Amino acid sequence: MKTDFTRRALRHLLGRQIDGRAVAKIAAYGLIDASRAEQYMLWCEVERLTARGCGRCEAMIRTGARRACSYEKVRRAFYTIEKIRRENEF
Repeated sequence: MKTDFTRRALRHLLGRQIDGRAVAKIAAYGLIDASRAEQYMLWCEVERLTARGCGRCEAMIRTGARRACSYEKVRRAFYTIEKIRRENEF
């Protein structure tokens, strides 16, 4: 698996109960897009902070600092997932 960040993102997507070996096997078979899982994890973090009253930009800055990635990566991930959610609403 690429990184510990990717492993955490996949576990976040699949749920905490799933075994680490199962996550590695699923990722190795290419059944889940790891970059999309990372984006989803970042989106969830921003949503959690905004639900607690933090502004969206501030939430993106804090998420970037907490996950050791750039603000731009968090912003791109957030709006990518938002677009996917809007397209799939019924």
